[in-house]
Amino acid sequence: MTKGVPGVAKFGRRLWKSENGGIVVWAAFAVPAVSLLAIGATELAVLQTDKSQMQDVADAAALLGANQLTAIAPDDAIQQVKAYATAELAELAKRSTVTVDATALQEGGAVKVRLTSHRSSFFGNMLPPGGFLVGAEATAMKMAAGSSLCVLALDTNTGAHISLKNKSKINAPGCRVHSNSNITVTNTARIDAESIQAVGTATGTINPAAQTGALKVADPFGVRSISIPACDSWKGLVEYTSGVTEVEPGVHCGDFVVGADAVLKLKPGKHYFTGLPSEAGKLSIKNQGKLVGEDVVLYFSAYSKFEVRDQADIDLLGRKAGDDAGMLMIAARDNAKQWKLSSKAIRRLEGVIYLPAAELNVGGGNVFQVAGESKWTIAVVKRLTITDALSFVLNSNYAASSVPLPGGTAGEGGTRLVN
Repeated sequence: MTKGVPGVAKFGRRLWKSENGGIVVWAAFAVPAVSLLAIGATELAVLQTDKSQMQDVADAAALLGANQLTAIAPDDAIQQVKAYATAELAELAKRSTVTVDATALQEGGAVKVRLTSHRSSFFGNMLPPGGFLVGAEATAMKMAAGSSLCVLALDTNTGAHISLKNKSKINAPGCRVHSNSNITVTNTARIDAESIQAVGTATGTINPAAQTGALKVADPFGVRSISIPACDSWKGLVEYTSGVTEVEPGVHCGDFVVGADAVLKLKPGKHYFTGLPSEAGKLSIKNQGKLVGEDVVLYFSAYSKFEVRDQADIDLLGRKAGDDAGMLMIAARDNAKQWKLSSKAIRRLEGVIYLPAAELNVGGGNVFQVAGESKWTIAVVKRLTITDALSFVLNSNYAASSVPLPGGTAGEGGTRLVN
């Protein structure tokens, strides 16, 4: 027996050194590893199939629940959601532990569905640790038909991100006002709209009563590319004090001021207002100056802003076609300036005002309307503040306008997934 062991070892060394023997030894180690990889790939494919099925079921269950929430009691709607999801996942439950959870978000008029499945993995749940866990989630909400979006305050931080003070008003008779934070209306200010929503709180004179605890509304233009050409040559202060000046579309790099009774007429197309890091650009309309333009869109870089004051008159209509159809003013995503509209003669702002990182501050001094002659106006801004005795009018006569309503703002109604 003692002589047999060295003999076996010697045979093993010869087997390893031989070509055929090396292949045999390599195969002895490789085959289990390859088999494990093959099994793992198969498991991953099955898990992906499970994930896809569960997401489809979660979406369908959430839509079912939100649709039922307005017709039956919330508890009954949730029971229907759970029963539906459980039945749809019956086959999956044969090989996994399936959990179905649903919640009625009553303040937001929505239903949230969470699905999970768990089953054992390799080597006593060690690979991966704890076993295979798959999850899916969906939230659906019943939307009011005809309630197009006309004001959206994007900021989700705590605070009043639609704020009205003194005798100011928002008059939006055919559309929806929404804050992703709070709405605060003080003194004798008021909001009148078709519907009013706040993710947080809403206080003050608001008609109809605001729906609080609402779901966050995503930026309808969040995927839009905002490309602004660099400043070609800094023109410094460019002041218009009389007469009518027509401006071709293109890059306007400077500090532009329209005052006295001058008229600045923007020709159809894209107008880029910009500056330099060391020289902030601006488009300022003051005194009895006038800014007019039809089929235009005004872009503002991070180095520029727009302000209107005194008795300045604004008469602008947004783009009628192309990739900017429906848009009127667009600020760069890193433009965090405060835009001030404090003139008593802003007649038309027909189109979308899109300021994703900036505050729109509307103020004045005497009773007057802002944008009252517009067929429609939409403001999607980080924050909206309105002061003094004015009415910010957001009409919704879309059919009568030559400026088309852009996608993502119409109130189609029905039940929709919101995440």
